[in-house]
Amino acid sequence: FVPVGWIRVPFATALAIATMCKMGIPHPPAGAAAATFASSDKFDGVYFALMLLGTLIAVITAILINNLNDKKQYPTYYAFVGESMKGSIVDALECVLPYFKRRKLEREQERQNELNMSLHYTITEFNRHRSSRFLKGL
Repeated sequence: FVPVGWIRVPFATALAIATMCKMGIPHPPAGAAAATFASSDKFDGVYFALMLLGTLIAVITAILINNLNDKKQYPTYYAFVGESMKGSIVDALECVLPYFKRRKLEREQERQNELNMSLHYTITEFNRHRSSRFLKGL
């Protein structure tokens, strides 16, 4: 319904940005996607479906990565997930999360061991240096 020509790209971009601002979720790459699709007649439903698939994969990956941290949870509620699917999703995540928690604890233990060794060597060198100064004074 938008005329072909120079006005189509800025109109599509402005409409996308205005819609995002009205919804309270501004995202500049979405404005660029609108400009890309409006810039040529070659883009059709296949390209749009591929863009949506890529976006869906990115969002699912981000949700999984963000939920691996115990201090963060995104989204805070899953209103779009039906009651029948919640159990299977929870079961799937509970299978994966213990591995990541165990790896996190192992990394923390390795860092603590490195810190202890560093502290041990620092104290040893300090004592060695102090005793050599003491012996030189005699």
